Amino acid sequence: MSKKILIIVVLSLLISFNLNNKLVAIEKVIIPLKKPILSKQEIDKKIFINSLRPLPKPKNKNQVVEEIIIINPKIDKKSEFIIPKKKPVVVETRKSLKINISKYYNSRDFDIATKAISEMERKEWSTSLKTAKKA
Repeated sequence: MSKKILIIVVLSLLISFNLNNKLVAIEKVIIPLKKPILSKQEIDKKIFINSLRPLPKPKNKNQVVEEIIIINPKIDKKSEFIIPKKKPVVVETRKSLKINISKYYNSRDFDIATKAISEMERKEWSTSLKTAKKA
């Protein structure tokens, strides 16, 4: 029986402490402080800082802006357009090398080889192959 009374007393104390804490919390309601009253300039400044625009540059009243005009005397207005350079008169030069004597071939074979090479230069391939076989 004493255990039952002890349990009831402990439970009643716990419940009373719990209710007491809730009552104390209700009595001590935390009231937030009033917001400070801002002037119009301060409000504009805060809005400007929160936007994505950059801040304006500070202006110095003592600074004087000097304008300097530079005139370049070397500029001549001869022509407004860029004219390309003229092309050379001689576009292609051919070197004529005539060899009369060969170190490696006899005169007959050398004549046939020169004839085959001249036909190759004229792009007559079939005839140049026939003459090259003769040598």
